[in-house]
Amino acid sequence: MGFASVNDAPIVRGEWTLPRVGLWHANIELDTDNAPRGEVTMRWGNEAWVGTIRRSACDSGSCRVLIVGGVGDLGMETKAQGFRDAKVSAILDHILGAAGQTRSMRVDKGLLEQKLSWFAVLKQSAGRALVNLCQTLDLSWRLDSDGSLWVGEETWPEAETNEDDLDLIASHGASGTIHLRMLRPAIWPGTTWQGARVSRVEHHMDAGDISSRVYLEGASEWTG
Repeated sequence: MGFASVNDAPIVRGEWTLPRVGLWHANIELDTDNAPRGEVTMRWGNEAWVGTIRRSACDSGSCRVLIVGGVGDLGMETKAQGFRDAKVSAILDHILGAAGQTRSMRVDKGLLEQKLSWFAVLKQSAGRALVNLCQTLDLSWRLDSDGSLWVGEETWPEAETNEDDLDLIASHGASGTIHLRMLRPAIWPGTTWQGARVSRVEHHMDAGDISSRVYLEGASEWTG
C-alpha cells in the first residue's frame, strides 16, 4: 500500500477513526521491523496528518501501532487554577500547556478574546478540563492535520469532493451511514455532504484497499 504510510513505513491494514469532537486515532499494522516512536506523520496520497505513537509492538517483520492525533498528551494533569474575568485564550492555553499540545491557528480570534467572569480548572486531565471549557461555551474541538488543536463553533462547510473520485459501495438510509471508496480523503467530520452533516468518518485499510464509512449527524450508530 504505497499510497498510505506512517513516516516511511507502508500501512498493511488497520482502522483510522475521525470523530467530529475529540481526538482521531489509528490502530494499524505497518510493514517494518522498527516501531516508530513519538511524533509521526501519517500520509495518504498527497495529504498528511501529525500524530503521536501511544502503543507499538513488533513481530516477524511487522509492527502494530496505535496513533493518536496531536503532538501532546491530553491525559496529562492540569494545575488547578481559578480564572476571574479571563480571556478564553488564557484558559485554553493553560489547559493545552499542561498537555504539551499546540493551539490551532484557525481558532477564531473573537472567541479567544471573549472573557468569562469565572472559570475553574481543577487538578484533572487536560482532556477533561478541555471538555468542561467546551461544554461551558457550547463549542466543538478536534485536531487539525498539522497536529494542532482546534476549538470553535461548527460552520458546516460543504465537503470539497469530486464525484469522479468517489465510489459508492452502499447507503444505509435508516442509520444515516454511507460506505464508499475515496481516491483521497475528502469528506471530513464537521463538513456537509449531499445536504447532510458529517459526524464521524472511519477509514478501513486492508491489502492495498481503503474503504470509508461516513456517519451522518443523528445516525443511530454514532452517539458522539
